[in-house]
Amino acid sequence: MSGAAIPDVLVVGAGPAGSSLAGLLARRGWRVRVLDRARFPRPKPCGECLNPGAVAALDRMELLDAVLALDPAVLLGWDVEAEGGRAARGRFGGGLRGLALPRERLDAALVDAARQRGARVEEGVHVTGVRPAAHGRRPVALLHGAGGGPTEAPARVVVGADGLRSVTARALGASTGPGRRKLSLTLRLRGNGPPTDRGRLVLTSAGTAGLAPVGPSLWNATVVVDAGAAGRADNALRRGGRVRRHRGATHVSAGSEGVQRHRAVLHPRALARGGHAGSGVLPGHLPGRRGPER
Repeated sequence: MSGAAIPDVLVVGAGPAGSSLAGLLARRGWRVRVLDRARFPRPKPCGECLNPGAVAALDRMELLDAVLALDPAVLLGWDVEAEGGRAARGRFGGGLRGLALPRERLDAALVDAARQRGARVEEGVHVTGVRPAAHGRRPVALLHGAGGGPTEAPARVVVGADGLRSVTARALGASTGPGRRKLSLTLRLRGNGPPTDRGRLVLTSAGTAGLAPVGPSLWNATVVVDAGAAGRADNALRRGGRVRRHRGATHVSAGSEGVQRHRAVLHPRALARGGHAGSGVLPGHLPGRRGPER
């Protein structure tokens, strides 16, 4: 697609939803432009697990081989623990499997695949707003690039794949679910742990914690606590530490690499559902998701 051509589709956000859609459309001959504020690979707080449904979706889009090439951990199921000694062990049936890997590697692989399929992906571009189509005019994304001032980017259709604080959703007046007064923290731990073919989920009155392998001797620990009770992020981290220690849930010993902290996600609001308005499209978000396996 030439730099001056107006794209058929402008995708705001190059995460898994945006880059996967861009690649699918580009492979079918659509002119697709993708914009993202970040530069890939980039860290992102996430549980970093793909359930069997997500694995099947990658397979249908012919993206699974690119993900498997990153040597992800294979998950056969999850262990769930709760207060009072209650526990359950779940295994994916029918030979199904989940995968887990660092989010920065997954996202970068999907962005590369979108480019290889013909999408034009631009990194370091901040979309500050979207002007919906009206009175015969095309929809326009309002941009602020890393090397210049504000500009406008028209397209036949604008797709908002820009996450929980979607500027596209706000521009379209999309409905949102109830406020999620939760705080989520993601950490990386390196060391020996429980069996690497399973994730672990711990539920307590203090919050929820998940632990899953994402590579050789590398683990993802995601803690979700009530934001109002936790207060500042450091208090939430200590609170989350108590969750992870519940019933011996912490089997991972920090190595010389220590713990890697990424930016916390504070007070997220999820879109109640996907939808469209005029020439704008929003991929759906599941409402009310709180678990670390997001």
